Amino acid sequence: MPDGGRTTTTEIARHQLPASYEYRGIPKIDKESFLVADATDWQKLNLMEGEANVYFDNSFVGKSILDPNVSSDTLHFSMGRDQSIRVQRIKVSESSTRRFFGSNQEQTMKWRITVKNNRQESVNITVFDQAPISRNTSIEVSMEELSDGLFDKKTGIIKWPIQLQPGEQRDLILQYKVKYPKDRRLNIE
Repeated sequence: MPDGGRTTTTEIARHQLPASYEYRGIPKIDKESFLVADATDWQKLNLMEGEANVYFDNSFVGKSILDPNVSSDTLHFSMGRDQSIRVQRIKVSESSTRRFFGSNQEQTMKWRITVKNNRQESVNITVFDQAPISRNTSIEVSMEELSDGLFDKKTGIIKWPIQLQPGEQRDLILQYKVKYPKDRRLNIE
C-alpha cells in the first residue's frame, strides 16, 4: 500500500430510489424495532455489487452491501433501530406446562408479545417469531393460539403485520404444544 496503509473511497454514483418503509421486530432477539426500506425500480440503474452508503432524510444511517444479482425486484435496506417502537416477548408461566401421558410427555409454551408505538404518528410493523417444527414422526407440534398471525408450516415462522396508532400498545399471544417420547430431552423455547 503506497499511502502508508490508508484507503481512499470514491463516490461512483448517487441515486434516489422509490421505497416503501416498514418497521420489523423480532422480540425473541431484540426489544427494539428496525426500520426497513424496500426499494423498487432499481434494475434500470445498472448497479454494481459492493458497499453502499445509505442516507435517510439527508442523514447518513449506515452502510449496506448492495447485491444487484438478487432474484427479487426489491432491494432491502436496514435504516437502523428505532427505540420508539418497542417489542417484548414474555413467557406466560402459568400457561406453560409439562405433563406426562404413558410413554409420552407434552409441553405447552405460551408467550405474550407486546408491541408499543411511542411515536407521534401511526406506523406499520411486522412482528416475527418462530415456533418449533418437527421432521421426526415421534415429535408432534400443534399451534394452540396465534392472535391472527400468519404461520408458515415449513419454516415455523409466524408474522403479524400490524398498524399501530400513536401511543397504541397491542398484545399478541403465541402458544404451541409439543408432544414427544418421555425419554427424549428437548428445548422447545
